[in-house]
Amino acid sequence: DVELSVVIDVSNSMGNGGRLTSLVPALTSFYTSVLASNDVVNPNRVSISTIPYDMQVNAGKELYEAAHGAAEHQLSFCSEWTDAAYAQTGFSTDEQVQAVHAAYKNSNTNSGVWDIDLPHCSEEEYDQILPFSKDLNALTDQLNAMKSRGSTSLDTAAKWGVALLDPASRPVINHLSTLWDGAGNPEDRQSVDPGFSQRPVDWNHESTQKVMLIITDGQNVAEHRVKPAFRTDDATNPSHVWYNPGENNVSFVEKTAAGWERMTWKKMWQKVPLETLILETGGALGDYWDTVDSTTKDTRFDLICSAAKDKGIVIFSIAYGASAKGQESLRDCATNDAFYHTAEPGDIEEIFAEVGAAVEKLKLTK
Repeated sequence: DVELSVVIDVSNSMGNGGRLTSLVPALTSFYTSVLASNDVVNPNRVSISTIPYDMQVNAGKELYEAAHGAAEHQLSFCSEWTDAAYAQTGFSTDEQVQAVHAAYKNSNTNSGVWDIDLPHCSEEEYDQILPFSKDLNALTDQLNAMKSRGSTSLDTAAKWGVALLDPASRPVINHLSTLWDGAGNPEDRQSVDPGFSQRPVDWNHESTQKVMLIITDGQNVAEHRVKPAFRTDDATNPSHVWYNPGENNVSFVEKTAAGWERMTWKKMWQKVPLETLILETGGALGDYWDTVDSTTKDTRFDLICSAAKDKGIVIFSIAYGASAKGQESLRDCATNDAFYHTAEPGDIEEIFAEVGAAVEKLKLTK
């Protein structure tokens, strides 16, 4: 049997050169191949969890709250982990906070509508993790809906991929397996087939291989996080911005007229991109946001890959037109050189066929 985490780069550059367009049929063929082991006699041999990522990973409400408890807000569900979390294979709840729903800029700065539209943590359903699935239609529907956006965080993506294979996450998956109505219909996009209710299995299970496949066309890029002092919902420490809900309008100067309220920082980020805040009130990015530089993220990625391999997770990696640095990171992450691949849109389907054949061989050893 196989528990498989597929970690898929959907960053902005994946929209270039036909990468995302070519990836969809290649992954569809790969899913079809590995799920073929699920038959009438044993319909639950293979599970696939998909983890789309750019600068962040939106876990989805049900998964996030089952793993970490009640969310601080309901707009998106991304984790910001400490450095220490990347040496751990689980969800590391004590080492994370929910990412503030915030954006550096809007796609349309002249829209006149005060709601951010390029949040660092995607709001889109198709960008949410799809855990422990054997539903080819659901898996391919997600692939076909994906759009490129944002930058690249290999560390955060791999953290989620590995955590979903850690047996400590079994209570989370068990909870997701209960989200079905009396007629047998899923209550949520993240409802897990009850046949996987006891997944993930223990480490070194005699008949199950844990596998992560990670794909990128880039490398780790600096990540930005709202500083703790500017992420609160505390009305006694408000932002510099006033808001009129009736008009859905904001003001960067004090408003005392009826209908106006001074926003807390958490609510302000949901309306005003940082670029606009700086333009209107002064300051700089570093005044409000912390930066996790690419070197730190490379170290984190190395840590989570090593922790996964130490637990017996087999890692395949595909550098899909990636930079030299990205190739180096993925080569080091893979279980061995045979499980590391380079690819371009013209041969990506062939590469996935090779990975599928290797996964099939792993099944035979179990």
